Formats: sequence, C-alpha cells, structure tokens
Amino acid sequence: MRDHSTSVTTYTIKSAMAVESICLFISPPGVDVATRMVVPKGFLVLSSKELASGASAQLASADRFELVYQLSSDGETSCISLSRRDAGTRVAVCDMYVLDRTVKYAHHCPEIQVSGMRRIANHIIKKKQLMYGLRFVPTVIPAYADVDACRGVFGAIRACKAYTPVESPYETHGQACFKTFNHFNCKSVSRILSSFPDQTLGFARGVCLNVAALHVSPHVSQDGGQRLIVAHTLQDVFIEKRAFDAVKKLCTFDAGSTRESGGPNANVLTIATANGVVRTRLVSVDSATRQTLAEGGVRTRASSAMYVCLNVNGSVSLVADVDMAGPGLRTSEQSVSDMLADDSLHGALNRLRFINSACAYHAELRPELVAMSLVWRAVESARSSDDYQNSVKFMLAKDRTPAIHTFACHDLCLE
Repeated sequence: MRDHSTSVTTYTIKSAMAVESICLFISPPGVDVATRMVVPKGFLVLSSKELASGASAQLASADRFELVYQLSSDGETSCISLSRRDAGTRVAVCDMYVLDRTVKYAHHCPEIQVSGMRRIANHIIKKKQLMYGLRFVPTVIPAYADVDACRGVFGAIRACKAYTPVESPYETHGQACFKTFNHFNCKSVSRILSSFPDQTLGFARGVCLNVAALHVSPHVSQDGGQRLIVAHTLQDVFIEKRAFDAVKKLCTFDAGSTRESGGPNANVLTIATANGVVRTRLVSVDSATRQTLAEGGVRTRASSAMYVCLNVNGSVSLVADVDMAGPGLRTSEQSVSDMLADDSLHGALNRLRFINSACAYHAELRPELVAMSLVWRAVESARSSDDYQNSVKFMLAKDRTPAIHTFACHDLCLE
C-alpha cells in the first residue's frame, strides 16, 4: 500500500443514504450480543463526489464505535478505520486499506472480533475499478498444442522446489469483483462466448477484459504491426501483409454503416479508464477475411466465430480458438528449460500463463487446473519476500480466467 497520510478535511455522509446498507457486527470480549453498525451502501457514490485526496468522512457509529472512510494524499488508497471511545479517548480497533483489488488489514485490538469489513472492501473495489493501459509484452511460452508435452511440463513444474506460502496481512479480491466491472458489456461477452463454445461464461468475461486492456495498451509491435494478439493468451501470431491489411480494413470500416448496408457485424465495447470512457468495436470476421487468415495459418479448431478489435496503438486483437497445431501458423515460442530457469517476475507469470493456456486448449487437462495453480503459487511464493506480491500471486492462483494475465501485468509489473 502506498501513502496513508492523515486527513486534512472532514465530510459527513448523509444519513438518508442508509436505505441500502451494509452491516458490521462488532464483538468485544465478554459481550454476548454483538454491536450492530449500519453502513450506508451509497457512501462511495457520495464520497467520490465530495472527498478530496487526504480527506475523510464518517460512515457510521454505534454504541461507542465509529467508522471513518479516508482517502490517501495521492487519492489512490482508501482506508476504513474502526475505533472505539473509551473514557473520552479514541482507541483504534482495526484499519482496512484498499488499493485496486488488494486489501490490507491492520488489527490493533485483535481481541475484538469484527465481521462485514470484506463487504465494504468489495463495494469499494467494484465502484472504483478501472481498466489500466499495460506496458504490454507479448507472451512467449513453450508450445502447448501437444497434450502429452503439456503433461511433461506440468510434471517439471511440480518437481520444482516448493515453499510454504508466507502469511500475508494482505487479501486480494480478484476476479469476483469484475463481474460488476464498470461499463462491462454483456453483448460483447456473449459474442466472445460464441468463439469458445466449450468454455464458461467466466472465461468469456476474462477474454473481454483482455480485449479492453489491450485496446488501451501503449504497446506497438516492432515489425510494423503485421501480427495479431490472441486475446485469451496474449500471444503474438505473425501474419502476411495482405492478411493484416484485410483485417485492418475490416476493423476500420465505417462505424456508422449497418450490416444491411454492407458493413461488418460489430458490437460496441465500452471501457472505463482513468482518462475517461473509451469505446471500441468488436468486429466479426467475415468469410473472405477468414479465408485469407486461414491461408496464412490462422484458423480455428472448429467452425466457431472469430472477432477482431483495432487497438489505439494500431495493433489488432484476435478473439478466436486458434488452432495452435495448424499448418503454417507462425508464433514465437520459448523452450521449456528457459521457462523453468527464468527466476524473474516475468518468468513466474509465464509459467502460470502456460498452465492456463494449456488447460484452456486441452479439455482433458482442465481437471488439473486448480491443483497446478496451487503448485505454481507454492513454487513462486518464496521468489519474493514482499507481502504485496505474495498476496497478488495468491489471487492469480485462485483466479484462473484469461484476465489474470492483464491483472498480473498491472498489479506486479507496473511499479
């Protein structure tokens, strides 16, 4: 967590906001009946309009307890402080800090049990979450089209020395909060799901978040952009110039045209960012462009839909169940030994990307996904003694949709 400086201005949340509420239950030692504190659910809407960086607002009070919401001086970290009045003196009970999707608790009176703080954290995360642009580096992992080869890599990862995960004061709330992502477009998720008919709705939602993050990414391909970024794995697929030109033409077709007037079938994707709302189009690949891509080696494993999205940097995202064993497909690959030997943070993420990509590609490997994710966490947890990084790694091991790639880039690599 970053700066938790003291407040300079104080606002009071109006009691009228308590129509919808969150309840805290506070149980001091030796007390049979817990104190019930009602927190207005609309506090964040009001505070986001009124609170300046470094300011605080009283959320609720009950008995001798008081709950205060405070913004850090840089406006990035929210702090929820619960305190108790004893003989006119304020005694801190617990503090909860929220930054992006990560929550840190500081228990000053561990003998006082408090329940309900997690719901407040979820409310803050859901309300404030934005899509960040990435310092995007295309994923380069070993080939995973051969299921037996994947099992061999899984075995090698299991054989790596595992460590007992370090206990952390942080908690990460991850993918569950993104089900109510700001301006999340359900129609886009439905279209994406048609590209992966044997996958789950959560998988499609994760791909949609990847498309959004890629769209606002500053990354530009070094070779002039004649490649597609596979949205669910973040891999680069190289294509010929005529195929890339055909895709770009499809993406840049007059947005005001309709399908009836000859325009492509497209769906608007609305993205909430720190710089405001951005809109882009998820465009269905027509049969002619699909054939051009197939001639260059880019085809799907079945006759499922393909979609493309033109990003602000000129790159193109591809939503498709790409046949990674197809003839003529050109993509960068990494050796298994290099992936296992890479002790950097990027190497750790690539190992998790391999696990997720292999299990998404091979239905028979999916029952191993949970166990392999936990193995990954156990192996990687000791590579950094930083509590925050360990907490994020725990989130990544739990949240296994494609969006873990983009969240990992932001949460672990943006410093």
